[in-house]
Parts: sequence; structure tokens; C-alpha cells
Amino acid sequence: MADPLVVLVHGAWGAPGLWEYLVAELDAAGIRSATADLPTMGSATATLADDADHVRAVAGDGPVVLVGHSYGGAVIAEAALGLDATHLVYLASVVLEEGESFFDWLVKRDAGGSPLDFRDDGTAMVTQWGNPDHYGAAVLDLFARNPPRPFAVGAAVTPLSGAPWRTVDSTLVVATEDTVIHPDTQRETGSRARRVVELDGDHLVQGTHPRRVARVVMDALGR
Repeated sequence: MADPLVVLVHGAWGAPGLWEYLVAELDAAGIRSATADLPTMGSATATLADDADHVRAVAGDGPVVLVGHSYGGAVIAEAALGLDATHLVYLASVVLEEGESFFDWLVKRDAGGSPLDFRDDGTAMVTQWGNPDHYGAAVLDLFARNPPRPFAVGAAVTPLSGAPWRTVDSTLVVATEDTVIHPDTQRETGSRARRVVELDGDHLVQGTHPRRVARVVMDALGR
């Protein structure tokens, strides 16, 4: 029997290309993956529900492992409610309870990240992808080729309609030097996950540690 499809879901301001290094590792291991391109990037009227519907369309009808980075963790949780999800992987994110929003946890502690530019149309932008001193040349090149896109911030304050971690195995990967979501905030939700893994580095752990994140995904697949 084939492994479940791995669906990769980027975070706010993100793009599918930010998964490039992880996809290369998964390809090398013979693991099928697909990347979402969330509607809330660039559309002020898009919602968390729209993002979840998009992920469900990418996932299809078969079993899936959902991998969500940052805000993408909220998206995979909402999307999983309508999918045959076998495992949820939260990367530098938070494991939300029903009725909680991503924003609820994001603001619990100041992580010292980039300031936001809030726009009149309901979107916001980051001025840069975190602290460039925290990333090597390979990740900085990734950032340059995938610049931030406007994000419909209303999606981040939308409460989840369920808590799939209660019935679906999950793994939380904590970025120990995260300047977007404070590492202690990530850890605080870790009791909701079956497994917690810590990786040294800032927010984009799939860029700084693609091989180790691929190992987490393989574990989720039971390999």
C-alpha cells in the first residue's frame, strides 16, 4: 500500500516555494508530496475556511499527512476535520483547541519579530522574513526567491471549529530561537501533541533543517 500523500501548508505571507528544500528531501526518499498555495495570500476577502477548503482540494480523497508551518498549523487543523488525516505535523506553530485562534497564541509572548504593515484593505505585510542574521546563505536565497505576500489577517483571528489533535496523532516541531512565535508559546501547546521535537533555529525550520524535518515526516508516515 502506498504511503499517504504529504500535504505541505505554508504560513502567513508565505508561498509554496518556501518548501523547496524539504520537498527535495522527500523526493529523494520517494515520498509523495503536494504544496498548498493559500487563498489568504493576496486576497483581502479570503478566510480560514477558504484556506482549509483549498487544502482539502489539494489533499483529495485518500489518506494524508498534513504539515503546517506557523499559521499553516491552524489551517491543517481546520482542514483535517474534513479529511482522512493520519498525522498532523505542526512546524514552528501552535496546536490549537476548538474555539481558539492562531492570533490568541501568537500574541501571548513577544518574540521580537518583524513589524507589521496593516493595510486599509484588510491585509497586512511583514517588512522582511525575520532576522537575516539567523539564517545562512541558502535560506536567504530562498527568501529572496519567495518574498512575502499580503495576508488577509482576519483568518488569523478566526476560531477553529474543531480540535483534530484529539483523534489524530500529531507532532509539534518547536523552533528554539523563533522570532515570530515565541518558543515557550509553542511549547505551551505541546502537551496536546503526541510528540514534541525541538530544532535549534529561527522560524523557517523547513529551510534550516530540511533533512531533520523530513525525518519527522517519515516518522509520521511510519517509515
